[in-house]
Amino acid sequence: RRAMRMRRTRATFLAPTVLADESPSEDAGSIAPAGLPFKLGHMYWFCQLMMDARSDGRTVVVCAGQEPGVVTWLALLVGAYLVACEGVAAADVEAAAAPMAHLLRPHVVDGRELTAGACWRAVARARSLGWVDFTRDEVDIDASIDMEEYLHYDNPVNGPIHVVIPGRLLVLPCPVDLPPDQRSGWLDVGGRRYFGCPYFADIFADFGVSTVLRCGPGSDCYDPAAFQAAGIQVVSLPGPDPGPLPSAPELAPDHAAHRRP
Repeated sequence: RRAMRMRRTRATFLAPTVLADESPSEDAGSIAPAGLPFKLGHMYWFCQLMMDARSDGRTVVVCAGQEPGVVTWLALLVGAYLVACEGVAAADVEAAAAPMAHLLRPHVVDGRELTAGACWRAVARARSLGWVDFTRDEVDIDASIDMEEYLHYDNPVNGPIHVVIPGRLLVLPCPVDLPPDQRSGWLDVGGRRYFGCPYFADIFADFGVSTVLRCGPGSDCYDPAAFQAAGIQVVSLPGPDPGPLPSAPELAPDHAAHRRP
């Protein structure tokens, strides 16, 4: 019995806190609330945590409880780790999760459901293409996502700019037309940070962006001159006319939130 107890004490127990009424923290060691979209940054943090804990051969036990939202989040994270870092097939992860399938809740956007299984299959596909590799400290940034860079631009105060396909496709919110005297390239209004074209154009030069595709309602409500001056082609995808949209910088700036990214 003593030997059994000693073996048990060598286990590393992880009990991540998932809060349903708070915004996701950008700090390492936190998990976003249940019900919010599953982000690559969350997966990366959890994978690093797991690899660090298992580096000395210890067993890891993840405590989830019975609340479906918490179970769903932790199942997503554990499954993503198994697929991305251990090479387990997504189908095998889905089969292992079958006994708790009644607790897994899909994320619903515009009536469409995103299930845990779909997330695991997406991770498996990205891994097979070499787009994500959490097992190496340094990656080929032309073929794989640089997670340090990704986490920087995933922060709302720095963009946010999301790398979808390394070296090929970025996704970002629409820029806004800032006042002429706003030289920083961004403006804080009502607790939110808005970015102008010059800010993105400077970053796009580092990424080697050649074309900006404006898509979605209101995506052509800004002046693309800064992109064009940088040699970046701007193409608009036809869509429904949402009517005139308010310009955020017309509101009073929130000077208390001003800080350079």
